[in-house]
Amino acid sequence: MNIFVQRQICCVIGVMLSLLIPCQLVNAEGSETSLKDTLKIFNPFNYWKVTPGVGLHFVSIDLTRKSDGYIANLSEEHGDQYFSLDVESPAWMITDRYGLSFRSQTKTFHIAEQEVPHTDLGKDNKNVNIGTSVKGFLSYSGPTFFWTLKEGSFTRMERGGIGVVYWDAHFSGDVIFTKDLQASKEMQKTKLDSVIDGSLGIIYYYQWHGQRWMLELAGSLIETSNQDYSMTLQSTNLVFGYSF
Repeated sequence: MNIFVQRQICCVIGVMLSLLIPCQLVNAEGSETSLKDTLKIFNPFNYWKVTPGVGLHFVSIDLTRKSDGYIANLSEEHGDQYFSLDVESPAWMITDRYGLSFRSQTKTFHIAEQEVPHTDLGKDNKNVNIGTSVKGFLSYSGPTFFWTLKEGSFTRMERGGIGVVYWDAHFSGDVIFTKDLQASKEMQKTKLDSVIDGSLGIIYYYQWHGQRWMLELAGSLIETSNQDYSMTLQSTNLVFGYSF
């Protein structure tokens, strides 16, 4: 991500945070809190919402090795089960339906397929198991802007949101790097054990909230690099969690 884009994203974050000053503080369920109770924000059992969950997600990681420009594209055609932990701050409401909150989430992933060209000319690349495997975890934290779309009996609240967040990623395993994705089981594998942190990315989500449960459909996009690799990560996930 070039410096111009990073500056634009930082400006967006600044505008979002500047809106917090005149807004009224409410908790994650939508009930108002008085200014007298503002200091209680630091008690996680009163206002912060913690939601462990399990789900299914589709993750694709496009890696480029900086030393020679060789590439390896990893993805699961049928998705991957994962565990997640979501933490959300009290919300700062701009209007009755629009607001801001701070979210932090950590989730695991495991990818055992790699993208290779299709044997039939003219068809898209396919994901196959060629003996490679990469696993790790992703985490992000940052401000999100959300809007409440519906309130009903079965789902107490439905809302959508988007945010600009900081990502951390740790992944390990082995992959096959090639010049043109022509990877096969017979080729030499490259061991991975990398950490990428402090990178900006975008998340977007839609949530259904019950009394305690939450169902979330979300996506994310991050482009980042370290001294060894450049990485583009895209994720679409569906998670069910129980909020405390």
